[in-house]
Amino acid sequence: MLLVRRAYPTYSTHRFWTSTLRRHLSRLSAAERSNAPIDIHPEIEEALSSGKPIASLETTLITHGLPHPTNLEIGLELEQIVHATGSVPATIGVIDGRVKIGLEKHEIERLADPARKKTKLSRRDIAPALALKADGGA
Repeated sequence: MLLVRRAYPTYSTHRFWTSTLRRHLSRLSAAERSNAPIDIHPEIEEALSSGKPIASLETTLITHGLPHPTNLEIGLELEQIVHATGSVPATIGVIDGRVKIGLEKHEIERLADPARKKTKLSRRDIAPALALKADGGA
């Protein structure tokens, strides 16, 4: 999910983002209550509740797109760039069969490690990866 906000939003724009934010929070809360295999990083939860902009980053470049150690460097650098803009990076991947929204540095390193087995995930691969407790990038 990528939320982009203008410096001075109009009232209708503000109302749109506020309602969009509430919808997303309600869906995530419902997923957490149902014990879905989803972990939301505390920084992402705080950004969602406060309306801070969030940039969604995929992990395909880290897991399969680039050779090691370039993949790790790019993954970490993208997060730094997003932080520099005042937004919160939400790097999304699967670790041990759990969807992680917002990864820690050690989790990015884990996905970048060429010695570890990981799956390239598309929509059809997510359910098997969760059931097999696999690591993967989407």
